[in-house]
Amino acid sequence: GHLSRRLTTSAVNKVIERSLAEHHMPTYKGREVRVLYATQTGSYPPTFTLFSNMPAAVPYTYRRYLKKRFQEELGATEIPVRIVCRKK
Repeated sequence: GHLSRRLTTSAVNKVIERSLAEHHMPTYKGREVRVLYATQTGSYPPTFTLFSNMPAAVPYTYRRYLKKRFQEELGATEIPVRIVCRKK
Protein backbone atom coordinates (compact mmCIF):
# COMPACT_ATOMS: atom_id res chain seq x y z
CA GLY A 1 0.00 0.00 0.00
CA HIS A 2 0.78 3.69 -0.07
CA LEU A 3 2.07 3.78 3.47
CA SER A 4 5.04 1.55 2.76
CA ARG A 5 6.26 3.60 -0.20
CA ARG A 6 9.91 4.47 -0.16
CA LEU A 7 11.97 7.03 -2.03
CA THR A 8 15.65 6.56 -2.75
CA THR A 9 18.01 8.95 -1.00
CA SER A 10 18.77 10.63 -4.33
CA ALA A 11 15.03 11.15 -4.97
CA VAL A 12 14.60 12.58 -1.46
CA ASN A 13 17.46 15.01 -2.01
CA LYS A 14 16.07 16.06 -5.40
CA VAL A 15 12.76 16.94 -3.71
CA ILE A 16 14.65 18.97 -1.09
CA GLU A 17 16.79 20.74 -3.71
CA ARG A 18 13.79 21.65 -5.85
CA SER A 19 11.78 22.74 -2.81
CA LEU A 20 14.58 24.97 -1.52
CA ALA A 21 15.12 26.47 -4.98
CA GLU A 22 11.41 27.31 -5.36
CA HIS A 23 10.83 28.50 -1.82
CA HIS A 24 13.86 29.63 0.16
CA MET A 25 14.21 28.71 3.78
CA PRO A 26 13.86 31.80 5.98
CA THR A 27 17.10 32.95 7.60
CA TYR A 28 17.40 32.65 11.34
CA LYS A 29 18.88 35.61 13.22
CA GLY A 30 20.59 36.62 9.99
CA ARG A 31 22.12 33.18 9.48
CA GLU A 32 21.41 30.85 6.59
CA VAL A 33 19.62 27.65 7.58
CA ARG A 34 21.00 24.89 5.39
CA VAL A 35 19.75 21.38 4.73
CA LEU A 36 22.91 19.38 4.09
CA TYR A 37 21.16 16.20 3.05
CA ALA A 38 18.04 14.19 3.72
CA THR A 39 16.99 10.57 3.72
CA GLN A 40 13.86 8.50 4.25
CA THR A 41 14.17 6.92 7.68
CA GLY A 42 10.79 5.23 8.07
CA SER A 43 7.83 3.92 6.11
CA TYR A 44 4.89 3.71 8.53
CA PRO A 45 4.22 6.60 8.02
CA PRO A 46 6.85 7.76 5.52
CA THR A 47 9.39 9.69 7.59
CA PHE A 48 12.06 11.93 6.14
CA THR A 49 15.02 13.06 8.21
CA LEU A 50 16.69 16.31 7.23
CA PHE A 51 20.21 16.99 8.43
CA SER A 52 20.65 20.71 8.96
CA ASN A 53 23.17 23.13 10.39
CA MET A 54 20.35 24.55 12.58
CA PRO A 55 17.53 22.00 12.81
CA ALA A 56 15.56 23.97 15.41
CA ALA A 57 15.43 26.92 13.02
CA VAL A 58 13.46 25.05 10.35
CA PRO A 59 10.02 26.66 10.77
CA TYR A 60 6.82 24.68 11.18
CA THR A 61 5.42 26.26 8.01
CA TYR A 62 8.45 25.11 6.05
CA ARG A 63 8.13 21.57 7.39
CA ARG A 64 4.49 21.61 6.32
CA TYR A 65 5.52 22.77 2.83
CA LEU A 66 8.08 19.94 2.59
CA LYS A 67 5.47 17.40 3.75
CA LYS A 68 3.25 18.43 0.84
CA ARG A 69 6.15 18.10 -1.57
CA PHE A 70 6.92 14.59 -0.33
CA GLN A 71 3.25 13.60 -0.51
CA GLU A 72 3.23 14.74 -4.15
CA GLU A 73 6.42 12.80 -4.84
CA LEU A 74 4.95 9.65 -3.23
CA GLY A 75 1.78 10.16 -5.27
CA ALA A 76 -0.32 10.02 -2.13
CA THR A 77 -1.59 13.32 -0.77
CA GLU A 78 -3.84 11.64 1.79
CA ILE A 79 -1.13 9.82 3.72
CA PRO A 80 0.63 11.31 6.72
CA VAL A 81 4.27 12.22 6.22
CA ARG A 82 6.66 13.01 9.04
CA ILE A 83 9.57 15.43 8.77
CA VAL A 84 12.33 15.15 11.36
CA CYS A 85 15.13 17.72 11.53
CA ARG A 86 18.44 16.71 13.04
CA LYS A 87 21.81 18.28 13.58
CA LYS A 88 24.51 17.34 11.10
